[in-house]
Amino acid sequence: MPSETRTNHVPKASLLVGGLLKSKHPFWFITIPRGTATNSHPSFRYWLNAIKTTPASFQRRFIDSFQRYVDSVVEQSSDRDHHCQRDIQSYLTLRRFTIGAEPSFVLNAMHMDLPDHVVSHATLKRLEQLATDMIILGNDIVSYDRE
Repeated sequence: MPSETRTNHVPKASLLVGGLLKSKHPFWFITIPRGTATNSHPSFRYWLNAIKTTPASFQRRFIDSFQRYVDSVVEQSSDRDHHCQRDIQSYLTLRRFTIGAEPSFVLNAMHMDLPDHVVSHATLKRLEQLATDMIILGNDIVSYDRE
């Protein structure tokens, strides 16, 4: 099958997650191996503790950022299944999410109840993008021969 440039998006991974994002225990279930008691799994316990000790703004931002991460990994997997190759700009746009930096940045502010206008400030967003691009370059250069 010939290579093509992907510009459209695959269905959101929220189909995999189901309605769990709005519950007390969102996406953690997709990371729990089958046959494991969910109430004893560390990811489940982590989220239950997080919702007790963190502001709602963190919880919302973390769920949103992790959902974007999961969606991008699903899209990357679809690209591989369909033998699609992206142009550099399209690759970087998707890679900024698949690297997983955004959820990590949100975790760094876990106990800060930052207002949305601060978190979404253009300067802060640009700094996050530049930091993410440095992480991507370092990671992709080191792993180039392995992939």
